[in-house]
Amino acid sequence: MTQHVVGSFDLVFRPSINLVSVVRRFVQNFYENLLDGDAAGQLALATHELLENAVKYSLNGEARLSIAVARAASKHEVSIGTRNRASPENLDTLHKLFGELERAADPFNFYQTLMKRSAKNPRGSGLGLARIVAEADMELRHQVHGDELHVFGRCVVVTKEAL
Repeated sequence: MTQHVVGSFDLVFRPSINLVSVVRRFVQNFYENLLDGDAAGQLALATHELLENAVKYSLNGEARLSIAVARAASKHEVSIGTRNRASPENLDTLHKLFGELERAADPFNFYQTLMKRSAKNPRGSGLGLARIVAEADMELRHQVHGDELHVFGRCVVVTKEAL
């Protein structure tokens, strides 16, 4: 099945945490023209959570965001990725969290477990990543190259025309 990109962008900046909401609103507005409202909202949620983490845990304050939507037949493949440099401690925490996410039988129950756990220790809780999996219905994965962290999200949604 052949795919073609119908909307994408890359953003590289040294943002403040306040700009995360600005980017979220842009993503919501931009992708509402390509996806149904729910899918655009889920992508905006994933953007917010991933970019907030990239900014919060970046060693040098720089964060990169990439989003692409490719169409194939009556579906869109949505992908999102962030990159930032991270400390060894934060990378270790992230590896453990991804291990827990992969082992979780039910993403929503795992998200609820993390909410309870984060009430005791809010720093590095992983709530945002679990929220993306549970509420935005995205698959997440990560790669580390040296101190550079790449977090990727992906989902497939039915196009507006197929609804």
